[in-house]
Amino acid sequence: MVYKVLVPPTTFTFGVATRALCRLSHANEALAPLRGMARHGCIPDAVLYQTVIHALCDQGEVPEAATLLNEMLLMGRVRKAARLVDRMMTKGCMPGRMTYGFRLQGLCQTRQVDEARAMLGRVPELNVVLFNTVIGGCLAEGKLAEATELYETMGLKGSQPDAHTNSILINGLCKLGRLGSAERLLREMEKKGFAPNVVTYTILLHSFCKNGMWDNTKAMLEEMSAKGLTLNSQGYNGMIYALCKDGRLDEAMRLNQEMRSQGRKPDICTYNTIIYHLCNNEQMEEAEHLF
Repeated sequence: MVYKVLVPPTTFTFGVATRALCRLSHANEALAPLRGMARHGCIPDAVLYQTVIHALCDQGEVPEAATLLNEMLLMGRVRKAARLVDRMMTKGCMPGRMTYGFRLQGLCQTRQVDEARAMLGRVPELNVVLFNTVIGGCLAEGKLAEATELYETMGLKGSQPDAHTNSILINGLCKLGRLGSAERLLREMEKKGFAPNVVTYTILLHSFCKNGMWDNTKAMLEEMSAKGLTLNSQGYNGMIYALCKDGRLDEAMRLNQEMRSQGRKPDICTYNTIIYHLCNNEQMEEAEHLF
């Protein structure tokens, strides 16, 4: 009797088959084994991705190459994907906007902002999303001058800043302690026809609260009310936390009531914050009532 022993394929097996197809100029056919690896518990490595991407570019199959590149980026292989983007460009394979977006986002997340700025200058068709990604990355690294420079050149590159761009800048300025500059930018926003939304106001409100600027906080809340804007749950929670931390428990309780009246249901974070500070202040009856 003859027994057939079925040996499951390994990553090495798939690699041999994929590279052979690429050498034979059948890169499209190499996609099948590459995509089939997961079914056998095998994970393609960066080298295998690079082999197929290069072969696809050589055969003019740019969309498929870009799709694989996006997969690499989604798997967190940012640096190796970055080098591939540059090689694709030297071969005349221009990645799409989505690929550039993933690439720039990955560079910013791995604190390679200078490289992200350099790549932004090589992107053939810029848009506001790509600019916003790099501006946010610069501000996260405390590089305000570089972020401001990008902001000022957006219009010249055919990408006008939008409300999200301004919110990113305002958030960055607040984190750097430049609250006066952040508020001035808000006013410039309005002059240019960008109506600040709840997110933009919340960024400033939280910063005012953290820095004990209660008069500014009150004025901005009144401004929001006049415009028909109300805080979301995150905004209320941030303010309640800041009030409690500053010992203004009565105001925090009133804000909690206002939150309810506006149809915003307090969550576990809201209750934990108030109860914790009430207990610390030995206001046990009020804490038990909330509990």
